[in-house]
Amino acid sequence: MKIEKNVMYPCVAKTLKGLEEPLMEELRSLGFGKLYQRRRAVEFEADLEGIYKANLELRNALSILVNIAVFNFKTDKDIYNEAVRIDWASIFDTRKTFAIQHSVFGTVFKNSMYPALVLKDAIADRFRKKYRVRPNIDKERPDVLVDLYIYDNRCIISLNSSGLPLYKRAYRGNMTFPAPLNEVLAAGMVDLSGWDGSSDFNNPMCGSGTLLVEAAIKAFRIQPGGLREEFSFMNWQSFDGEMFRSLKRKIDPSNIKNAAKLFGSDTSRRALSITRHSLAALGLDEAVSLERMDFMKPVVHSRGGVLIINPPYGERLEVEDLNEYYQKIGDSLKQHFSGHKAWILSSNEDAMKHIGLHSSASIELMNGD
Repeated sequence: MKIEKNVMYPCVAKTLKGLEEPLMEELRSLGFGKLYQRRRAVEFEADLEGIYKANLELRNALSILVNIAVFNFKTDKDIYNEAVRIDWASIFDTRKTFAIQHSVFGTVFKNSMYPALVLKDAIADRFRKKYRVRPNIDKERPDVLVDLYIYDNRCIISLNSSGLPLYKRAYRGNMTFPAPLNEVLAAGMVDLSGWDGSSDFNNPMCGSGTLLVEAAIKAFRIQPGGLREEFSFMNWQSFDGEMFRSLKRKIDPSNIKNAAKLFGSDTSRRALSITRHSLAALGLDEAVSLERMDFMKPVVHSRGGVLIINPPYGERLEVEDLNEYYQKIGDSLKQHFSGHKAWILSSNEDAMKHIGLHSSASIELMNGD
């Protein structure tokens, strides 16, 4: 089955725990229909252009799946028979590599990898029957990524149109910094904070700048996937390069001039250097104010608005006395940031009690493990 223009396909946008509602709202604002919120995912409907658009525009999505077969089964033979009926050669050719990612739940299979092997054999046999040759497997960087989802006796076979996860925005390059936030998580935190770009955004302790960059992407309406040179759908037989290029938007200088003010700070020169590099890659290096500054002794430039910090919480970055450290965070918030709506990401509930401020809201998210 070739993925054709002007045909609507059932799709799934996968996300992280706690980001289903921001993703749902994003899809709605982009004009997608038939939205259904699921666990760590949102179902929607899209044609070929919509599939490209979702990959380019969604900040809260990890990947975009396109369902090509949904069925009930009793044995592995049923999965093989359904999969071998799919005209895989109309989706990709033998010169492309492929791989299968799988999620298997239920009691039908003791070995969760086994149904993926069944699907692999079905794809290979379909190609061999038609061409007497089959495409190669590449588990590391496949051209085409096939997704297999099984829950009890229900099976869904999909094409992962994204390939590499969409949190790989490409603005960071090869520059690294300890314990960076996942870009999708950062985008979701900005949305969940209620910040809409109409007030100032302050990100002290910005580290390598993921939160700050994702806030800037939202404020200045930058395509999060705009810098990526690689999506799995580019290797489909149906790929329309002209359509894809028409959907990529250039940065609009007027948006950069009129948006809210964004401020980032850190004590690390390297962290600020990485942040500047990321902003420059998006054309936003002069749109965001960066300063080397200690959060405990700040010079505050923002006039209220939203403040988000991601301080160490004793997991991947060590602090000698975490409770005392969090008490100082609370002291700084009270003394220097009155008028701000402050959000703190932490997994250490004991340390959080030492902030000395009552929280008005608490949202459960997942950062790594």
